[in-house]
Amino acid sequence: MSGSIWAVVPVKTLGHVKQRLAPALPQCARDQLMLIMFEDVIAVLQQIEEISTVLVVTPDEHVAQIAGSIGAKVLKEAERRGHSAAVAAGFAAARAKGAAHAVTLPADAPLMTAHEVRALVAQALITDSPRVAFVPNREGEGTNAILVTPPDAFEPSFGPGSLLRHRSLAAERGLPCNVIELPGIAMDVDDPGDLMRLMAAKGNDPRYAFLHAHSANTFKAIVQGP
Repeated sequence: MSGSIWAVVPVKTLGHVKQRLAPALPQCARDQLMLIMFEDVIAVLQQIEEISTVLVVTPDEHVAQIAGSIGAKVLKEAERRGHSAAVAAGFAAARAKGAAHAVTLPADAPLMTAHEVRALVAQALITDSPRVAFVPNREGEGTNAILVTPPDAFEPSFGPGSLLRHRSLAAERGLPCNVIELPGIAMDVDDPGDLMRLMAAKGNDPRYAFLHAHSANTFKAIVQGP
């Protein structure tokens, strides 16, 4: 593969994560869940030989300490600036260090697999010319991952409807783009329905066992809806 690939993983400040899970989980449980999912994602990325550096972008000191302790580099934000700004900062840092490609993946998608990440970073094999690839979220409207060559060729704009927006931005910049369906990467845990799916998938993992104490609230939140 030509040139190095950096993986950029933004993480919000603990105490402000997973607000849509509030009907199912108290804040302390949401923070605990976020850290476990984050560690799972980093562990997968560290299996990918093609990824030379994993960079965690966060304003949270505790997250930064954990990231450093498990072998990731850290870009410490002075304040919370949002997901798009965090990814853009990570891409800029990758470019400044000479990376040829950068990929951003969500810290809250613990069902992603090494096979999926390899399938995504393999897009960097296609050509060294500027290009971008997107992985949609489970609903198919948002964007859960972006691979860009070179790292500063594309400025992300996450949020509702971001997949269409990202494709339009790529077209405006004349960047060829691929959209790749990868269900594990697509499955970020945002709402009680996602939480129930995570509990089913991670039922044999003792680190997620604490979630079962909140299963009644989770089911109630799903029934009541947003």
